[in-house]
Amino acid sequence: MSDIDPEKLKVAELREELKTRGLDTKGNKAALVNRLKQVLGSDGGEGAIEYATGEDGDGEDQSKDADEEEEEEVQYDDEDAQLDETTNDDQEKQDVQQTEGATTEEVVMEASEEANGNAEDEEPPIILGDEFRTIDEATQDDTEEGNTDRKRKRSRERHRRTRSRSRDRHRWGHSRDKRYGKSSPTRKIDMDDTAWEALTVFTLDRYEADLNLRFNDRGIKAHPLTVGGFAYMWSGVRANYGVRTGKVAFEVKVLEHLNVDHLPREEPNLHSVRVGWSLNSTSLNLGEDPLSYGYSSTGHVATENNFVDYGQSFGVGDVVTAYVDFESEPVVISFSKNGEDQGKSFEIEVEQLGEGALFPHVLTKNAEFECNFGGREGPYFPLKDGFKFLEETPAEDRVRGHLPPGTKEECEVIMTVGLPSSGKTYWTEKHVAEHPEKRYNVLGTNSIIDKMRVLGKPRRQNNNGEWSVLIDKANKCLNRFTELAARKKRNYIIDQTNVFASSRRRKMQPFEGFQRKAVVVL
Repeated sequence: MSDIDPEKLKVAELREELKTRGLDTKGNKAALVNRLKQVLGSDGGEGAIEYATGEDGDGEDQSKDADEEEEEEVQYDDEDAQLDETTNDDQEKQDVQQTEGATTEEVVMEASEEANGNAEDEEPPIILGDEFRTIDEATQDDTEEGNTDRKRKRSRERHRRTRSRSRDRHRWGHSRDKRYGKSSPTRKIDMDDTAWEALTVFTLDRYEADLNLRFNDRGIKAHPLTVGGFAYMWSGVRANYGVRTGKVAFEVKVLEHLNVDHLPREEPNLHSVRVGWSLNSTSLNLGEDPLSYGYSSTGHVATENNFVDYGQSFGVGDVVTAYVDFESEPVVISFSKNGEDQGKSFEIEVEQLGEGALFPHVLTKNAEFECNFGGREGPYFPLKDGFKFLEETPAEDRVRGHLPPGTKEECEVIMTVGLPSSGKTYWTEKHVAEHPEKRYNVLGTNSIIDKMRVLGKPRRQNNNGEWSVLIDKANKCLNRFTELAARKKRNYIIDQTNVFASSRRRKMQPFEGFQRKAVVVL
């Protein structure tokens, strides 16, 4: 028997051995080994073994290819999962950094189609065909045997590509479903309790309040959110009733300065409260508009954003009493601290107020407070002579503040869409001014930064840290604001670029049941 071991020979050596014996040299290595073993076995006369034909040899080779293919598939799956994850993260973080629009054109359209998750904006990845694939010519054989090997290899590659395309389609579909919320039903948003709307006693009005303010069940105690960027923000609220006759008062006690250790030490007025009166046509930033009058814990009083020295500062445990005397001419507003009169603060001509009523108003920054409109058993401190608590005002002399829409279906949310500097904020401000009856709440980083004022002045003029850091905090606050907004019966405008379909769907989805619209500003 020959001492040649066909298994240890290379393809070229196998062909040489077969050629010297006048045998066929075509086929892959398995076929060549099989053929050489047969001839060596017959030469030895004994110990001959029957082997399968070259096709079975191919099957062995294909089995090996299948294992390699399985490993390759796992590797592709891991890589695609990482790519999918990165793509999703990047898609959420993208923002438009393009040039200004030359003109402004308004297009109003219903956004329900987008909100329901149409996916026509994006196309699946393109799989290149054979004509675009490179060929490694160094691996090609000019011989007939090489052509046979190449055909089999191409057959396996076509099979592999077909499976790869199938996997890609499955992964792409799964990725799109996940991105657009199709993989699971929309999470139901529970609306806030609305029993307070029917109250006929004086309480803090949850409709006339900033979204980041929290109330107790009785509606006389409140505190703002302080996590992250919320600690930079002011939060305002008015009472549900106002007055325009008599001599009336209410009390506010500062209960606690909330923990804001995450704020920089140089942040001005870490804890502050303003107490006063305003018309309910003004903003919730007490003392920063005409016909809005506030006494600050810094000792200043303010109206029309003009802060002047007035009386003593106040803090935790102190009680401020706000008075308004409609019987004097002009109308007089004054305050006291812990029962000590601080004197007149504002005199208002009756003509200025017109038919408007003055509403109790509190603005806070990182402080919890409690109001006494007269429902408390006894005052914190006796009132000045001739004054009475608001709760003693006859029902016919009370003026009810704005009521929220009757149902969620009556509420609307408008989303602006457009490049930076295209005029979205201008359109928003104009639309809000033209429709005061809607009481729009604007959701956007600009409106959040505006709530981070320092003694009525824009934050940018008084910012001690990096502006980009503050913008990042404002964006995080906005995400939380969107969640809070979807629970309340109000009208909203989402003032951002919103140019990506995925972003529009994500922001509109919580407002299911609202009248959802989009305004494209070009």
